[in-house]
Amino acid sequence: MKNYFLSFLLLCSSYVATAQKPIQQVPQFVFYKLDKKPFTKHEMLPQKKAFFVFFDSGCEHCQHAMYEINLQYKRFNKTEIYLVTLDSPEQIASFMTTYGPGLIGKKNVMILRDLRNEFITDFNPRQYPSMLLFSVKGNLLMYQDDPNRLPDMFKLL
Repeated sequence: MKNYFLSFLLLCSSYVATAQKPIQQVPQFVFYKLDKKPFTKHEMLPQKKAFFVFFDSGCEHCQHAMYEINLQYKRFNKTEIYLVTLDSPEQIASFMTTYGPGLIGKKNVMILRDLRNEFITDFNPRQYPSMLLFSVKGNLLMYQDDPNRLPDMFKLL
């Protein structure tokens, strides 16, 4: 009976997770750059689209997504890329060196740490990786959490 109850709870929680709708406008947030300085919505460049990627360095789907974003970097010339994670600086460095070496040091790419655990509550992602493309005005253009569907998002860049 206990197993049935636990299965029921798991089923209910997975339903809620899949029913979660991503945020429709860029919310207020405070993330931290690798130098530990805060970065907020007010520091985003208003004349560019914003592409947020919420990732975990141990996630295979995140690794695949970052590799694809790295390969298609030239498409992001009119877009700011915000890579957001809960990972440590060491994990981030290893992940980026392996899966996103062409993104390191780029002017329009910012790696941000979510030290206050805000991304999940403020952006409403469904899973790792969560990729959200916002318009210049901050409206959600597309949400994607399947790296195989990145070409659909690239078309909007």
